[in-house]
Amino acid sequence: MPVYLDNAATTRLDPRVLAKMKPYLTAKYANASSIHKPGQEAYLDLVKAKKTVARLLNGDPDNVIFTSSATEANNFIIKGVARANRRDQKNKIIISALEHPCVRESAHELIAEGFRVEVIPAGSDGLIAPAALSKIIDAETILVAVMAVNNEIGTIQDIKALAALAHKYGAYFHTDAVQAVPYLDLDIKKMGIDFLSLSAHKFYGPKGVGVAYIDRRKKVRPLIVGGGQEDGYRSGTYNLPGIMGLTFALELAY
Repeated sequence: MPVYLDNAATTRLDPRVLAKMKPYLTAKYANASSIHKPGQEAYLDLVKAKKTVARLLNGDPDNVIFTSSATEANNFIIKGVARANRRDQKNKIIISALEHPCVRESAHELIAEGFRVEVIPAGSDGLIAPAALSKIIDAETILVAVMAVNNEIGTIQDIKALAALAHKYGAYFHTDAVQAVPYLDLDIKKMGIDFLSLSAHKFYGPKGVGVAYIDRRKKVRPLIVGGGQEDGYRSGTYNLPGIMGLTFALELAY
């Protein structure tokens, strides 16, 4: 009998999650941006989903933005924060040596726009030490990005300590937490996280939906424009079946 051993890449959709999604694929199909009654009912379900995700992560509902994937979320955060907060003496982005390609390539794409990108080396134990970050961070740093749990070697980083160090220098902190659910108790406020990304298919939810948690008190430039959804932060028709699936999968995970 075949045995599947690749849950770090993707998980099977939980049947309970599929059951939660089905009504939004059939009867509850209205566009959550529409002003008629079915559309507004869909919008209220979207708001409830944001509140649930925020409660599970100890964040604020207004900061929860649903995306098509963690790849989109990471592109949105890395590029959006860098571009919105650049000044003459503040144009540096720091990422760890262990980041997913979508973080790494998003950061390096900014080099062509004149940003500086520096990489924090990992120790022989696969960990990003605060001391290693302290050697390269300075007042010119806009954003520090360190993955919470590595998708290949499974190392767990001290996110709270790294975020505190970033804030000491006036920088923001982002973590790709895709592999952290449900293994870590993610607490956005306690850990000092400004920006975070998740992907539903890593925790028995559907593919094609993720989360970009953005602290709206910080400036972020949108990546996708045109429809005005999410107060202009992320345009596009809401994938309500996927959003409901992600939310319920996250509830089950925790």
